[in-house]
Amino acid sequence: MLLMPSPSLSNILFLDIETVPQYADYSDLPEEWKKLWDHKASFLIRNKDDETFNSIYNKAGIYAEFGKIVCIGCGIISGQGDEKKLAGKKPWEVNLIDTMELWKFGDFKSYTSLNLLAYSLAIPTPKDDIDGSIVWEVYWKEHNLQRIVTYCQKDVITLAQVFLRMTGVSFIKQSHIEYKS
Repeated sequence: MLLMPSPSLSNILFLDIETVPQYADYSDLPEEWKKLWDHKASFLIRNKDDETFNSIYNKAGIYAEFGKIVCIGCGIISGQGDEKKLAGKKPWEVNLIDTMELWKFGDFKSYTSLNLLAYSLAIPTPKDDIDGSIVWEVYWKEHNLQRIVTYCQKDVITLAQVFLRMTGVSFIKQSHIEYKS
């Protein structure tokens, strides 16, 4: 277990952002955007015979220039000890710590999913309904933003629990978690 000095827990903002491609489908892209996506995608599918510009367009949301934000979830911890819970401070009133940077601990890992990180630290997975790979589908095909909001809120809670585990602090009890939309 990675133990590190814990900053004041009430001064940390836990944040998760959900993005989708700007358009529902590759065929909906205006011609100039299609050319630009094809150029970007050519680097992404290099040496992958089974993928096309069209087949990977559902991943366009992770690239800032081709995606759009559909949900931002945030939370903070209030209280101490067994009375810890999420509460509502303004984002500019708290600090930001990237749990991925903490997990890498100077290593050059490029990516570790929240699901893998949570499982590695014996934290229940938030991926019980959807995961990031189908957020685009839930948004564009189901038009179910509330489902994405719920997913995003679960990720924020998991981020907080991961941080608490990494700093050697006890988890937030499920009964102390409050959701606000």
